[in-house]
Amino acid sequence: MNYRNLAISITLLLCLTACGGGGGGGGDAPQPDAGPAPTTPPATPPSTPPPTTTTTSLGISLEAGAYWEFFGTAERFTFAQPNTNTSTIDVGRFRVTLGNSVMIGGQEAYPLELSGESQDFAPRWTHLAVDGSGSLLGSIDGASLSVVYDARTDEWVGGGFFVEFAPDEAVDFFEDVFDGNYNTHDALVAAHSTSSGGCEQIIGMTFCDDESTTFSEREFYLLGVGPIGYSLDTTYSDEGGGFFTSFRRKTRIELIQTSFTPQNGIAFVLPPWESVASLNVPRQNHRAYAADGRILVFAGSDADGAILDSVEVYDPATNKWTFSTPMPPGSYGSGGVIDGKVYLTDSLSGTFAVFDPVTESWSSEAPVNGDLPGLCDAAVYEDVTFGFGTMLVGANCNSAFVRSLSFSGYSPSTQSTVVSSGLNLGLSELLRFTVETVGDTMYVIGGFGRGGEPGRGARTAIWSFDVITGEWNTSPAAQMLEARDSHSSATLDNRVYVFGGAPVGCSDFNPDNCSRGNPLREAEVYDPETSTTEALPPMFTPRESFATVVLNGQIYAIGGDDGAEVTAKVERFSP
Repeated sequence: MNYRNLAISITLLLCLTACGGGGGGGGDAPQPDAGPAPTTPPATPPSTPPPTTTTTSLGISLEAGAYWEFFGTAERFTFAQPNTNTSTIDVGRFRVTLGNSVMIGGQEAYPLELSGESQDFAPRWTHLAVDGSGSLLGSIDGASLSVVYDARTDEWVGGGFFVEFAPDEAVDFFEDVFDGNYNTHDALVAAHSTSSGGCEQIIGMTFCDDESTTFSEREFYLLGVGPIGYSLDTTYSDEGGGFFTSFRRKTRIELIQTSFTPQNGIAFVLPPWESVASLNVPRQNHRAYAADGRILVFAGSDADGAILDSVEVYDPATNKWTFSTPMPPGSYGSGGVIDGKVYLTDSLSGTFAVFDPVTESWSSEAPVNGDLPGLCDAAVYEDVTFGFGTMLVGANCNSAFVRSLSFSGYSPSTQSTVVSSGLNLGLSELLRFTVETVGDTMYVIGGFGRGGEPGRGARTAIWSFDVITGEWNTSPAAQMLEARDSHSSATLDNRVYVFGGAPVGCSDFNPDNCSRGNPLREAEVYDPETSTTEALPPMFTPRESFATVVLNGQIYAIGGDDGAEVTAKVERFSP
C-alpha cells in the first residue's frame, strides 16, 4: 500500500462523491459493512496557521549509512445510516538508509535504500542532496536534481519527503506540533495552502473545499534531522434523501529512531508494540495461555462463524506457529494453566479438558464435589490460606444472563469446587467481561451491561472480590478510561492491562436501540496499589473478541475482529 497512491485514491473518491452525490448516500459514496453509528461527528482536520518566516537551513548533514526509521498507520472509517460503521487500518515500519554517494549534475547525492515490513510507505525521492546554502535537493530519476526546500527563500518548490506539491503551488512553512501515535514534538511544518478560490492542491490534483469535504496534508521537519513525520486527514459526508454517509481517512507516518542528531536534543520513542508471526488460521473468541515456554491457542471461530477445534503453538525462539493435537469434541469456556497444564471448562461433559503441552495430549478431569464452575472468564489464584493450592477462579455465569457476580473456583489438587455468595450489581445483564487476579483479589473488568447506571451499554467499571473475606466490594474498585465490550486483559507485575474491545452506546430515548462502535486500538493499565488507571500507547491493530497472554515479561495480542475481518495478526507489547 503506497501512501501517495492511497491519498490519490482518497481524493479521487472525494471528488466523485462530492461531484455526484445525492440521496441514498450518493452514487459513489463509500459502501460500509455492518457496525454502529458514530457517537461524535468526524474530527475536522486542523486549519493551517499563518506562515512564519524561518529563513534557515534544515541543518542536515548527509552521509552514507545515515538513516531514518519510520512507523506508519493509515486508518479509514466509514458510516452509513442507520448504524453501518466499519474501519480498516494498514500498518508499516520501515527504514530509509543513505547509500554511497554519486554525482548528479555536479552535486554529491545519496541514493535512498528502503527496507522494512512494508516498502509501500516509500518517500517520493530516489536520491537526496544538500547544497552549499543548506537547501534540500531531490531526484526522482537519479539523473537530475530539483530543489525540495530552498533555505535562501524558505520556499518548498516541488514537494517534501513524502508529499508532492504542485510546481506553482504556494506552500506554507511554519512552526507547529507533530502529534504521532508514539511521538509528540515541536516541529517545522510544510503544508498545502488554500487558494482564493477555496481550492487546494493535493498530490498535484485540485480539489475544492466545501461543506461536505475537508482535508489537511502536512509534513514535519526538525533541524538537524530533516523529516520526522507526515499527516493526511480527509473527511467527507453526504446527506440527502433522508440518508447520511460519512468517510474519514487518517494517515500518520512518524520517525521512531534515526542516526541524525536533533539540534534541540530531543529523543525519539520506539513503539512498545511490534508485529510477530501471524496465526495459521484467523480466529475470534478463542483462548490463549502460556505454558512450557510457548503460547497455546485453542478453539474460537473463523470468519464464517464455524467453531474451530485446532490448536496452535507459538515458539518465540523461532517466531513460528505450528499446529498441535486438535481439541476433543466439546463446548469450551474459559480456563488457565496449573502445574504446567491447561485446564479448559467443557460445559457439555461437565468436566475439564486438560492439555499437556509437553506430550501434546488431552485428558479429562471432573470435580469430585459440586458442579463444574460456569466461568465467563477465569484466572489463576495462588491459594495459601485455605489449603486448595493453585486454583482456577472466575466470575460465575451458568445462566445466559448474569444478574449478579458470584465467585467460583476449582482446585486440581483436591478436585473440589468453591462458590461464594454473589454481588447484586443492580443489573439485568452483564456479559463479555474479563477476569484477572492480583494477590488475594479477583477483578471483573468492563463488559456489556443492561440496567443500572449508566443504563445499557459497554462498561468502564472494574469490580473486585476479596478471596480471603469472601466479600465483593459494593462499588467498583476503579473506572477504566474507555468503556469496553469484548475486550481482553492480562496481569503482569501486579498490574492489570486492558486492550481493545468495542464501545457500545445506546439511545437515551430508546434503551433497546444500541449501536456497536468500531473495534478499539486503545490500551490502558490499572494499578491496584494506587487504584488508578493510565493510558498506554495503542495497539497497531484494532481488535475485539481476541486473546492476550503474558510470556517472558511481554504481552501478546492475538487474532480477533479488526472491524473489517477476522484477523490472524499477532503483536507483542513490552511494558
